[in-house]
Amino acid sequence: MLLPAVPIAASHLAIRQQDSRQWDTRAVIRTLRIHDAPGDAVLFSGARRGLIATAFKEAFTGRPDLGTAQTAAALGALDNLPADPALLQRRLTHTPRVWHITCNHLSSGARQAATRTAASQEQALARAGYSRPTTTAPAA
Repeated sequence: MLLPAVPIAASHLAIRQQDSRQWDTRAVIRTLRIHDAPGDAVLFSGARRGLIATAFKEAFTGRPDLGTAQTAAALGALDNLPADPALLQRRLTHTPRVWHITCNHLSSGARQAATRTAASQEQALARAGYSRPTTTAPAA
């Protein structure tokens, strides 16, 4: 009886390792903590775009989420209501630096929606004069 449990236990431990995750939220948070400056804001793209901010609230305190019109808590929903392009554009005009955080490991339907959202956000960032100095992709 012990022999069949060993492979199950080994696979369970493997999926719990940090390097088994497709998207390492700790790397994102670590990057923010190292490079953050007063006045910085965040802009999330992808399905469940506000989930990381909800799960790691302490890491995002003091960093406004420019892409949210209403929080999931206020809506009684699972995800935030995204800001419309005009609201996002107004917010960008008053923000010195934005951390555009995207999530790429999504189902095909969610990936299509996230791609449209990210494209719209990137256009708004470009119109507001933001440039993309660096891209950091945490290791898979």
